[in-house]
Amino acid sequence: MKKFASVLSGIILFLVALMVSVYFLLAEYYKNGFSFNTWINGVYCTGKTVSEINDELKGRYETRSIEIINPDGSVEYILPDEINYRIDFTEYLESILKSQNPYKWYENFNNKSINVDITPSFSYDEYALTEVLNNLSIVKNNKMKDNYEVEIRKGPEGFYLYDSYSPYINSKMLLDTVTQGLYSDSDSISLTDEYLINPDYSISDQRIIDEWNTVFDEFLKPRLTLDMGAEQILINTAILSEFIELGDDGYFVRDEEGKLVVLEEEVLSYIEDLMDSYDTYGKDRLFTTVKGEEKLITNVYYGTLLNHKVESKYFLEAIKTGVSEVHTPEYIKKGYVRGLDDIGNTYIEVDMGEQVLYYFQDGVINLNCDIVSGKPPVYSTPQMICFVYNKKKNAILRGPGYASPVDYWMAVYGGIGLHDASWQKAFGGDRYIRYGSHGCINMKLRDVEYLYDTTEVGIPVILYY
Repeated sequence: MKKFASVLSGIILFLVALMVSVYFLLAEYYKNGFSFNTWINGVYCTGKTVSEINDELKGRYETRSIEIINPDGSVEYILPDEINYRIDFTEYLESILKSQNPYKWYENFNNKSINVDITPSFSYDEYALTEVLNNLSIVKNNKMKDNYEVEIRKGPEGFYLYDSYSPYINSKMLLDTVTQGLYSDSDSISLTDEYLINPDYSISDQRIIDEWNTVFDEFLKPRLTLDMGAEQILINTAILSEFIELGDDGYFVRDEEGKLVVLEEEVLSYIEDLMDSYDTYGKDRLFTTVKGEEKLITNVYYGTLLNHKVESKYFLEAIKTGVSEVHTPEYIKKGYVRGLDDIGNTYIEVDMGEQVLYYFQDGVINLNCDIVSGKPPVYSTPQMICFVYNKKKNAILRGPGYASPVDYWMAVYGGIGLHDASWQKAFGGDRYIRYGSHGCINMKLRDVEYLYDTTEVGIPVILYY
């Protein structure tokens, strides 16, 4: 029994001595390294020296490129080597190591750990960094200017405000963000408009801006639209700019009462020219035939004629008072369709040289038939542009020595019209030379019946040789 107790006592003493030895050995080990369960900036540091951890942390940052995301979404990169970037954590690591008692390493057992985030000291080539930053898009596109200018100018689109003021980059804010980004956990930096500084307008420049805003809102802003049928003419800034003047002082010319001076002659000249371009009645006209040939027709009894007196008065008042509406002009004569091309794509075309009639409906030839026109030379059907001004069934055509009943009559000019001619034995070719009419367009019954049923009064009729 005594022997067993003596052995047990020896074992206990050995274990105690072993534990004490282990304790002091670990304490000695932790004198030059970080204590058990120490984490710094996400790196496990237990037992490692300051130099080892410093190298490990530096490696994570000094070789990492920084992604720069510009406000427009484009991406650029900054490489640490481009700016000779150097980083060092030694000072902060040593302070942490000194704060640890190597003889109390046991305190970090039971899931108790030391987690520390530290910032390093760093250095870089300031000139190189400046060059890199100056080549970033946000910097190149937003440089501070030596001089700013604001003035009202006139170009092809009329008066406009020229403003050279533009935001410039906040260089210090950009530099701070980039340098911090080189040792942060994020691999990208988003540059927003917050990095831009808006320069303040000078008093004189602000006055020009106020002048522009006032005149644009009161006069130059498009409001009036002229409904010319196929064309909707917006009286835009370019047009309105011809009705006012800019003085040598950079401000718009005003009268003694401070009101904007409107150049009435320019206003009236514009509306007159516009109406002239739409007036077609009685004017020589080029017509493109079904075969693509251009025919100059001088007898024009169809077309558009605007009321110049009424429209000039309306337009001048509308410009002066800033009327905002869609205006349909007043007509003295109105074509079958409204617009620069008032013939449109529904019309009757008669080629008297070929003795053929074409009926276009919505641009499609719905009737192509032979005819007999007036007998030359006395009764030759004149070349002209006219229109169907009357339609009648069961009419009697009367003239010197004749009274001819017809089923369908479509008058186009004076006593000339389109009608059936039961007395004609044939149509087309050169029959009109011997058996031509007194000027009318003779048609087969079935052809004129179709034409009568599918057309209406007002449809243009073009007759040519």
